Amino acid sequence: MRWHALAFQHCLNLTVNARCVCMLPRTMLRVMLPAGLPVVLVAPAVAEAWLPCQMVQTASSAETRAEPTEPEEAGSTETHTSPLVNRYATKASEAALRRVEQLARNPRDAARRSERIRALESSVRQDALRELVRRGLDASGADRAEQRALAIETLAGLESYDELADACTILGADRPDGGRLATDREACLALASALARDPNGQVILLRLAIARTDLVGDRCREALPRVLSRPAEDALCVMLQSKSDAYVERAAMVASAHTSAGLIPALIQAQTSEQRRTQGDEGWIAFGRTRWYIANAIPVVGNGSTSFLPVPGSVFEGSVLRIQESVVVVYRTEVHRVLVATIEELTGIPAPPFGYDRMRWARWHETEFPQLWASNRAKIEERTIRSEMRTTQPRMDM
Repeated sequence: MRWHALAFQHCLNLTVNARCVCMLPRTMLRVMLPAGLPVVLVAPAVAEAWLPCQMVQTASSAETRAEPTEPEEAGSTETHTSPLVNRYATKASEAALRRVEQLARNPRDAARRSERIRALESSVRQDALRELVRRGLDASGADRAEQRALAIETLAGLESYDELADACTILGADRPDGGRLATDREACLALASALARDPNGQVILLRLAIARTDLVGDRCREALPRVLSRPAEDALCVMLQSKSDAYVERAAMVASAHTSAGLIPALIQAQTSEQRRTQGDEGWIAFGRTRWYIANAIPVVGNGSTSFLPVPGSVFEGSVLRIQESVVVVYRTEVHRVLVATIEELTGIPAPPFGYDRMRWARWHETEFPQLWASNRAKIEERTIRSEMRTTQPRMDM
């Protein structure tokens, strides 16, 4: 193994200022150093991970000159330049940002440093969002309208995914009552529009549109773009495989408004639920009637008289159907209708009559659907070109 000779001074900035001679395996190290400058031998990988801002010099000649290197910035500049943080900074957030800058200049323990920086940046964003709610959405006074308009503009202009996720948390998107998003229509629409612009933010918007059945869910469904991003489309495919029938039906309703060929395999699988096996007494069904008879007679004796008290009994005459084990399969008609409509829109022809047969649908999708889809797209493009030619062709006056 080739070892590196790492020379450094015991000072605050740890500046490297030494001339090192390489060390061959099993040889003595000869280093020409100024007086009082120590030498540490470390492996290359250890040196680079331990002190990234130091100079690690490997030389094959007699002498080489070491040049100091600059440390890499570990912090993110998005939080520092964000309009949200610039407009709604607090003393606590400013102190946290200064701490982030200090940690970014610290070269030691990169993993823990990055984790600490992320935690501080998250606290800065959340403090700014709380200040936005206090000073903007809940503003009072003469400039209330101006402050509220600025807050709505800031929400609509959020671009970072971390800011969007923190905004959903602060405004109560995951709360059962919807939080601020349920009571403030303008704030909800502004945040929804910002989520719709971000490819990963569409995943959050899609989750809210399907999971919530209140006004927040309706506003999120209206804000979804016509063409979903790839992460959002993948997330919708996962949601269609949920075990909740109601959740799958709502996901299918969203899929019907965002037609895409990538959703067809998930819709095919979501037409029917997985078989649910149960054991034990599920229930019973009785067919018959009950006949009454005198089962017993109790004697009643008195002075000079006697009688009997009859005891009635009953007998069931008929048959009983008892269910002890069952296999339940749910046929989701809503998902089936969405699948048929999607295929007809993409291919331009009626969908094949395969019902709820997954195997036949999957085989058809692999073999015949790609050709039908390509043919329909070619026809649409040809019609579009002809229409443009008719509209752009100069008119000849006779």
